[in-house]
Amino acid sequence: MAAVIKADVLAKATTPLKLCEIKVNDAAQQLHYKKVDIGFSASKIVKTMSQEKKISELREMEFRESAKTFIVILVSRLLDKSPL
Repeated sequence: MAAVIKADVLAKATTPLKLCEIKVNDAAQQLHYKKVDIGFSASKIVKTMSQEKKISELREMEFRESAKTFIVILVSRLLDKSPL
């Protein structure tokens, strides 16, 4: 969840129940697409390709947004199936 949810929202979730009550799909609680953690290797590759002008800033934004959407869907499904 820390990859896409703001740190202050996660800090308020002090119990497992509060953690499960976080609305992952709420855009106000999500990080900006540039701050989403897509992983070390992916970040390095995207940065290199962007610097070498192999991809445009728009393509980088689309990739990061799609990665963010994937992580949000994954986390929301995990929370739906959570035994809590």
